[in-house]
Amino acid sequence: MPGVSVVDVTPKVQQYAWGKAGKDSAVASLFAAGSGVTVEADKPYAELWMGTHPSGPSRVSGSDQLLRDYLEADLPYLFKV
Repeated sequence: MPGVSVVDVTPKVQQYAWGKAGKDSAVASLFAAGSGVTVEADKPYAELWMGTHPSGPSRVSGSDQLLRDYLEADLPYLFKV
C-alpha cells in the first residue's frame, strides 16, 4: 500500500502491584528482549501497552518521540500484553 510504513515502537510497561516481580514476569522478559532494558528484580511488571493512551504512550524505538507525535494522531485502540 502506498504511504504505509512499519514503525518499531517501544511499549510502556505498567508496573501495577499485582504484576509479577522481575524475571518471574513474562511481561518483563518480553520488554527486556525487545528493548534491551535490564529487568529490575524488585519491581512488578504487569502489562505492556502499545498505543497512544495518555497514561502509557509508546515511543518510536530508538528515539524519545511519542508514537502519537510521530503519527500526528491518536490510535482508536490500545494493544495490551
